[in-house]
Amino acid sequence: MDVPSTSASTPQSELPPLAQNEDMKKMVQGLKDLMSSRRPPVSRDVLKIKMEYLGEKRCIEMGRPVSMKALEDHLQRRYGKAINMYYQQGKGEVVVSIRNQDELDRAIEVVDRTGQRCLRLLLSKHQQLSTGMTESRPDPSGTYTGSIVEVPYSVNCSSCGASRVSFSKSAGDSSCSSGVQWDIDERKLSAQSPRAPTHWKEAKCIGSGAFGSVYLAYDVDTGRDLAVKKIPIIPDNRELSREAQGLEFDVQELGRLQHPRIVQYLGVQKTSDRILIFMEYMTGGSLKEHIALVGSLSDAVAKRHTAQVLEGLAFLHKNHIIHRDIKSANILRDSMGNVKIADFGSGKKMQSLASQQGAFHSTIHYTAPEVLLGKTAYGRKADVWSVGVTLVEMLTGQVPWKEFEPMAAMFQIAYEEPRIDLPPTVQPVMADLCKVLMNKNFEERPMAAEVLLNHPAFKSQP
Repeated sequence: MDVPSTSASTPQSELPPLAQNEDMKKMVQGLKDLMSSRRPPVSRDVLKIKMEYLGEKRCIEMGRPVSMKALEDHLQRRYGKAINMYYQQGKGEVVVSIRNQDELDRAIEVVDRTGQRCLRLLLSKHQQLSTGMTESRPDPSGTYTGSIVEVPYSVNCSSCGASRVSFSKSAGDSSCSSGVQWDIDERKLSAQSPRAPTHWKEAKCIGSGAFGSVYLAYDVDTGRDLAVKKIPIIPDNRELSREAQGLEFDVQELGRLQHPRIVQYLGVQKTSDRILIFMEYMTGGSLKEHIALVGSLSDAVAKRHTAQVLEGLAFLHKNHIIHRDIKSANILRDSMGNVKIADFGSGKKMQSLASQQGAFHSTIHYTAPEVLLGKTAYGRKADVWSVGVTLVEMLTGQVPWKEFEPMAAMFQIAYEEPRIDLPPTVQPVMADLCKVLMNKNFEERPMAAEVLLNHPAFKSQP
């Protein structure tokens, strides 16, 4: 194949930068066109369906229009049990439940409109797993003795070991409630991961979801309270064992990151059927629970919370970590009403492990349109969109498109203009902040640090 090249009298390195970029774009587009021309055309009579169940991947073809009942019958015959179906896009960036014919039709329409060549389904079987642990039992006093997972330090870890870089004047370790200086420094990166407690007692359950349950725990040796997330795993499953090992490593490495706006990971332990992730205990619960209890928040409080979340995101993004699941349930409050970001850097692996339970709870309402449309991989600007949705939730008491089921909401977010219906009492500067964060054109949407430094909402007292 002939590859376009520049003239011998004009070396590529001597071309102006714009000319280099234009030549590169033309060459890349030419290669894309060539590859597309070699692909067989997508059939409008037959739909290819790729399915994944507990690491096993299969591909089938079904005649259009695809019947939900026929698809369910096929899965019942193949697996001998009722199977839950989830539309999946990319590498798990989008996972939405398919429960009826209408939702299946919408998923297929998204496949066709976005130019995908097949419908990808993530399959799972719902099963109840006990909240206790099989091999690790407490002693008569109720104390667990855990084995510490040792993970070798990697000097090449892109998310750790970065030098401290300041975007602005440091406001110290304050809660950033002044609205004048926003602390988005990189903060401390510990050379050693924190260790999970050796002896600890379990108290009450303080939360549960698709990824497992969270309990209040007491470290017998230090006397501190902490939170422990229990993630069930199926023993003797090779694919899930790899995911579990990857999650253990990630949590250990992420534990080295320290910043006042992120929830600290405190270590990880593994039993035969559980992964236990120990975290800093946030006494105020989640922002989602707080909004459900008190309703919409004032402009001043919503602005402070948004600034604190953006501070945490700026830190994570500078350390090459994309959260992928920013939402009010993953923003936790302390006793003073300040917030921190939780569950960063581990969501995808936890999602893979959760699929064994068939208990996905879609957060599609927070997902950026470019991710839903497959225009780009999940990036830092998608996190910023999710902050915008959370800000609207704080100001109104509910997320945009709340009245739509996940698949219908996905369609609305992907193809319609953002819905930002704010009360008339909301200040214009806060309304503008919502629009900036939820700019549908991701190329024009700013980074977290840019919003903090440049938006008028953060240049004056709240």
